[in-house]
Amino acid sequence: MLSQLDAETPAAPIFALIERNGGFTRRMLAGLSIRLPSRGQDVESCSLRSSTRRLFGDLLRNADEAGGHGAEIDLENSQRLLASRLNLTPESVSRIQHALTEARLISVNGKHIKIHDLAKLNAYEG
Repeated sequence: MLSQLDAETPAAPIFALIERNGGFTRRMLAGLSIRLPSRGQDVESCSLRSSTRRLFGDLLRNADEAGGHGAEIDLENSQRLLASRLNLTPESVSRIQHALTEARLISVNGKHIKIHDLAKLNAYEG
């Protein structure tokens, strides 16, 4: 929820809440503190990894293991926000997802992604 607020909420109402409500301020700071290490990893990833590897990393970080060798992910944000966070265009995310689907490594149904084999996905060099 906060990631959507970051992208869409004007600053003035947030500043008013910070001034009026100490509990809101503490919760906001706690949320930012929790997300900070992840943002550092995102910056490192954008600097050092290919676009495909960045998407893999994000998928694997958010994967719920489905037993066996696979995993399932329900994306919380739109593809546009995912692409923005990974420093990619939405079209690049679509192309990568299409390539992984063609390689039979994942299945995509809206915001639901099923990884068929984690080891094969990790080894993919496409």
